[in-house]
Order: sequence, then C-alpha cells, then structure tokens
Amino acid sequence: GREDIIIHNGEWRDTELREWLATGHVGVYVSSGEGYGLQPKEMMASGLPLIACINTGLAEYLRPEHILEVAQIRRPSTYWKRIFNIEVNEPFPVKESIVSQLHFAHDNPRKLEMMSLIASAHARSYTWEKVGQLAYNHITDFIGATAC
Repeated sequence: GREDIIIHNGEWRDTELREWLATGHVGVYVSSGEGYGLQPKEMMASGLPLIACINTGLAEYLRPEHILEVAQIRRPSTYWKRIFNIEVNEPFPVKESIVSQLHFAHDNPRKLEMMSLIASAHARSYTWEKVGQLAYNHITDFIGATAC
C-alpha cells in the first residue's frame, strides 16, 4: 500500500480530527446520499479543497470554486428495491471521475492552494446560528409549499 494515503472510517475526538485534517492536501467526500454533510464543512474549515459530489443539501454551500466536482450517474437503488420494493434511480459517483480529480489535484498544486484559501474562508463564514437559520428557512418553505 501507499503510506501517503489515509482512509479512516471511525470516530475521532475534535482535537485528533483537526490534527489529522491539517496534514492533508485534499479532502474526498463522494457520498451520494448525505443530506447536508458536516464532514465537507470540517474539511473546508481545515483548509482542504474538496473532491466531492454536489447533491441534495450539499448544493446549499458547495460551489464550483470550492470543489473539484465528481460526476455522477443515476442507477437503480438496491436499498429502495429491497426495503420498499420500489424502483428509485439514485445518483452514484463515477469512479473514473474521482480518479481524474485526484490526478488533477496532484498535478495542479497552485489551483489546490487557491481552492484551499477560498474553501477555508467560506467555511469560516458559517456559524451554528447561520446553519440553524438555513435549516429553519428550508423547513418553513417546505411546510408552506405542502400546506396548499
């Protein structure tokens, strides 16, 4: 294996997470099912540019200048079929797109540095109050739209 690639699936204390993120060059977040996703915000706040899928709630704050976007395809979800016996086409990240963006990130350190500064500044603009207000606005918009 390669020593410079770290994959972590588990829990970290806040201080460990900050230290670990500070050692990175780019964050990869290719979830196609996360509603809002605090992990990309944590990566951005640590100054990591992102390789990510823009979908669902992530589109609320991820912009092209913050990320290297991963292409997605829609295909039938085995989860919805298995649990509810319905056909739902969900977005899935394209593996070749992830690899391509990793190569781009490696080959363009200046672009990555600029993205890092932009992402960090953008993440710092969010507070718990701002995120709460956004959530409140979406909920009230949804309730208003469905009350008809």
